[in-house]
Amino acid sequence: MKKIIFAKMNNLQKVIITFYFSFWVTGSFAQSELPLNNTISLSYSKRMLADTNFHSSIRPFIFNYPKDNMISTCDSGANIHLSSTPILTVLPIIAHTQKPSIISTYGLHLTGNILKKFSLGIDLYGGYFSLSNNNLLKVDSLSTLPHFTNHFNLNEKSIRFFDINGYLNYSPNHIFTFSIGKGKQFWGNGYRSLFLSDNTNPYPYLKATVSAWKIKYVWLVSFLQGRFFYDTVTTHWQSKYTASHFLSWHLTKWFNLNLFESVVWRGRDTAGIRNLDVNYLNPIIFYRPVEFSLGSPDNVIMGGGFNINILKKITIYNQFIFDEFKLAEIKSGNGWWGNKYGWQTGIKFFWKKLFFRSEYNYVRPFTYSHKTSLEAYGAWRQPLAHPLGANFDEYLLTVIYKKGKHMIRLFTSNSRHGISSDFNAGDNIFRPYNDNNNEYGNTMLQGDISKVYIASLSYGYDFSDQNFFQFISGIQLTKTNKKTGLFFFVGIKTNFMNYFMEDYLK
Repeated sequence: MKKIIFAKMNNLQKVIITFYFSFWVTGSFAQSELPLNNTISLSYSKRMLADTNFHSSIRPFIFNYPKDNMISTCDSGANIHLSSTPILTVLPIIAHTQKPSIISTYGLHLTGNILKKFSLGIDLYGGYFSLSNNNLLKVDSLSTLPHFTNHFNLNEKSIRFFDINGYLNYSPNHIFTFSIGKGKQFWGNGYRSLFLSDNTNPYPYLKATVSAWKIKYVWLVSFLQGRFFYDTVTTHWQSKYTASHFLSWHLTKWFNLNLFESVVWRGRDTAGIRNLDVNYLNPIIFYRPVEFSLGSPDNVIMGGGFNINILKKITIYNQFIFDEFKLAEIKSGNGWWGNKYGWQTGIKFFWKKLFFRSEYNYVRPFTYSHKTSLEAYGAWRQPLAHPLGANFDEYLLTVIYKKGKHMIRLFTSNSRHGISSDFNAGDNIFRPYNDNNNEYGNTMLQGDISKVYIASLSYGYDFSDQNFFQFISGIQLTKTNKKTGLFFFVGIKTNFMNYFMEDYLK
């Protein structure tokens, strides 16, 4: 098997593999953004609970990388520090009803600090995915490789891609940080987020962060792309933008309040080219009054949540999202389509070497959608929040046992999703909400119900103390209305991002 996998790799992949195993040297410390990866975040979560000033709802986290994560380093006095870590993932997958698949990535993860006020990170990476026919057809129909990129080469057997992500942060003092980059953000304490998640492809962004007293505030402008829902001819993506606020406030040592707001607008509307609308670039305004004053067709989404920390070991977290909301319509019980909202509740805790998470997500029909897909809260035909979009509920359970460099992970998810059939059930956030819908009589999970159950059990061994490079093996069961799949995987991976394996093992 090893000879077959190595033979399929191109010269660049072979060079990086050789570099990885030939130049393992000990480095020093570098302050950078942690990769947006659940395994990496978990290794820091326990100490976060003990720090009552830490804002765990805002990711990526900024920490000092321990020296044993660094493969090569370069120091120039006290002013410049650069570090690099190879990216290498090779995961062969065997399915009992499908042909074998391979998920592989390769590249370099670079971080650095310059003049004590600048920090940077660059990910140069490519990938080779040999997937099932169903996944290849999905990629072809979406014209994007979900979660990764819309720049790829697709043939009847595999997908190849190369991408560059990164950031440059400037911190003039301990209060302000200004950032420019291309990547993802995650706002929330859950496995999922109803505000902003890492579900979609990486995107260019501008970001300002303020940390003062017990408050952390983030202003984010994202440069996205999308297509009209019924567009099956156009080969290029159209520009769209979001401007978002997120406020995290520690009211007490054990209670955190957070507020969220985002507006989505298209780069070109019926009146002409808009591009970046300066009316939304003020970092301290509320978007709904501005949108109303402009008479614009833009999509404003608001939300809030809270976290309760108990004994520095347990976190109870909640999120509430409001796209449109009329109390009178809710009280009437007539099923008005415009009652667009959702909520999340969950609990996670550490007990010695055990981590436990239980989470429930609920989003009503038509939430996140708008008059066209270019104002929907998503990009590249993928939701910016929960991957199921709307008209669903979902229960998640995660149990992790970690001792030393050994980790055992149990993950289960059980979701129900109302799918459109002969009418618009409000499940696809990119379908215009006024397209073949019922103004009243809408119910949760209306349409044809799609049920998906996923259970996976995996074992991981860390080659470093911080979970950056792992050996992993496991099994996943995926059961839907139409079929049941059983998948076995074994290989190595670099935890520089989330791979969304649950989505591809179907």
